[in-house]
Amino acid sequence: MKLNHKKLVQLFIAIIGLIFLVLLLIFAEQVGDSVRTGVEICLYTLIPSLFVFMALASFFVNSGLLNHVLSPFGWICGKLFHIPNHYGPLLFMSMIGGYPVGAKLIAEQIQQGKLSPQIGQRMLCYCVNSGPAFVIGSVALPLYQNRKLGFFLFFSNIAAFFVVGILTGIHQKAVQTPIQPKRQQIASTFVHSVLSSIKSMGSICGFVLIFSAVIGLLYDTGVMQSLVSLFGFFMDPNLAKGLLVGCLEVTNGTIACGDIPGITSILAVAGLTAFGGFSVHFQIKSILLPTGISMKPFYCYRLIYVLVSVIGVWALLQLTQTSVSTFAAATGVQGIWFSFSPVSSIFLILLSLLLLLSDRKSDIIK
Repeated sequence: MKLNHKKLVQLFIAIIGLIFLVLLLIFAEQVGDSVRTGVEICLYTLIPSLFVFMALASFFVNSGLLNHVLSPFGWICGKLFHIPNHYGPLLFMSMIGGYPVGAKLIAEQIQQGKLSPQIGQRMLCYCVNSGPAFVIGSVALPLYQNRKLGFFLFFSNIAAFFVVGILTGIHQKAVQTPIQPKRQQIASTFVHSVLSSIKSMGSICGFVLIFSAVIGLLYDTGVMQSLVSLFGFFMDPNLAKGLLVGCLEVTNGTIACGDIPGITSILAVAGLTAFGGFSVHFQIKSILLPTGISMKPFYCYRLIYVLVSVIGVWALLQLTQTSVSTFAAATGVQGIWFSFSPVSSIFLILLSLLLLLSDRKSDIIK
């Protein structure tokens, strides 16, 4: 029987999957330790820095409460990116929220009929970036004990955000504003935003655990060490290890970059946080599944995004004459307690007051 290219790929994936299952049984104890590391990443890094902001970002975008406040930002982005101005809150929340926030907001807007899949696919190319809570609280402080380097990483991501946004908007014609569905009540919108964020966090944490197990298995079987030795002919072995691990899962990758000396460490971290890692990409894919959006344009522009981020960090280091001193990361995740954004806490308090003072009856809360 003649096999075509597609069937050969499926057969290869099936064989790799079977080998992986066998190795999981052989190295069950070691894989368990790796999964526990992934659990620590979820508990001490992802959930504190992401969940509250994701829920509030979803609420503010879906409720339209920030449309007037962020209208100048929407106007600027509309002129630069050639998208409707009222997407300003979505762009702003994506820019400061963290990797999956932008994808989640885009998916919700498409499902609600407020955003066309074509524009959403274009916006995905630049609405996926690392937020300040991650690059400062979970990368710069544990690795370098230097908050300023965290801001450098964040600003370089912002630069890449605008560069890719402008590039995707070139030669794009003015887009008609889509029909806005009936506005939901504030309380029901808030409840829906929290519930959908819980579901998204479950997906995000699930992929972190899977990729933590894969990385642990690669180490236990000696595959990772062999790959590091292979790439060690072309680069520093510590750099090779950081890049290999970071391409799979960004948090473990940035921890591994703690062993890289000098400025190379922060440049590697800049590239990894801009790329996001395949774990983040699968998280995005799971969120976008109901929309049917293709991620091919995302990958086409991600290389530009990474290059701009790395060049941006290098330029900031040269302009400010900032030295980089690495502090080798200990085994396991470097958890930062209460690494959420204070802005999220303020928004949550204001939102609670808004709900208490609202005189409109909710169709959910009676």
